[in-house]
Amino acid sequence: MIISISAYTADMSSALRQHWIWRPLSHHDLRRRFRRSVFGVLWIVFQQMFFAVGAGLLWSTLFGVDARSFIPFVASGLAVWSFITGSYTSGCSTFSQAQVYLKQIPVNSSIFIYRMLYTNLVILFIGVLTSFFLVSILLPQNIGWGTLLVLPGIGMVAAAAFVTTQTLAYIGMRFRDVQHALPSLFQLLFVLTPILYPIDILRARGLEITEFINPFTSIIEVIRAPLINGVAAQWPHYAIVIAYIVVFQVLSVAVHARWKHEMPYWL
Repeated sequence: MIISISAYTADMSSALRQHWIWRPLSHHDLRRRFRRSVFGVLWIVFQQMFFAVGAGLLWSTLFGVDARSFIPFVASGLAVWSFITGSYTSGCSTFSQAQVYLKQIPVNSSIFIYRMLYTNLVILFIGVLTSFFLVSILLPQNIGWGTLLVLPGIGMVAAAAFVTTQTLAYIGMRFRDVQHALPSLFQLLFVLTPILYPIDILRARGLEITEFINPFTSIIEVIRAPLINGVAAQWPHYAIVIAYIVVFQVLSVAVHARWKHEMPYWL
C-alpha cells in the first residue's frame, strides 16, 4: 500500500510539473469549443445567465419565493453542477480521447487528467463570476467579508473533482460503458439535487435528511452559501465534502496501482 501511494504521488507530482504541456492543451480545447464564434467563452456567461433568469423567474413563482434571491440561487447551483457533470463525464473518456498522444509519445498519462480538470475549472470560475455579478445586482446587501469563504469552497470542489476524475479516468478506460451510463445518472441526480428548488422545501416537508444524503448537495452548498448569502455553509456540508474527497482519494490510489500499467492494452 505504501508503495502504491508513493508511486501515485510521484506520478501526479510529475504530471503537475509538466503544466507546460497540459495548460496549452486545455487552452486549445477551449478555443476549439468556440472556434469561429464572435463571443467565444462569453457564451458560457450568456447560457448560464439566460437559464438562471428564465428558470429563476418561473420557479420562484411556482414556489412562492422572492425572485431576487432565487435567481442567484439557481445561477450558482447551475455553475457548480455544470462543473461536476462536465468534469465527471469527460473524466471517463480522458484516456480514450488522448490515445493519439499516449500511443505515440512517451508521456505521463496523468497530464491529461490535469488538462481536463483545468478546462472545467475555467468554466467553473466563469460561472461563479456570473453568479457573483447577479448577486451584486440583486442582493448587494449580502456581499461582505463572508463572501470570501467561496474561495476555500472552490478549492474543496476542485479537490473533489480531481480525485473523482482520476478514479473515473481509469474506470472509464477499463469499462467503456461507464461513460455512456453517467449522463443518464446525472439526469436523475439533477432532479434529486436542490438546484432548481430551494433546500427549505425539503426541510419544510420533513425531508431534511435528504439534504445530507446526497453529497452533490454539499458540494454545491460550500460554494453557493457564501456566494449568495455571505456566510459559511452548515458544517455538515463541509464534513461531507471532506469525507467524499478522502473516499475517492483512496479509490484513485487503488485504481492507479491496479490499472496504470495495463493502460496500453485497453486504449
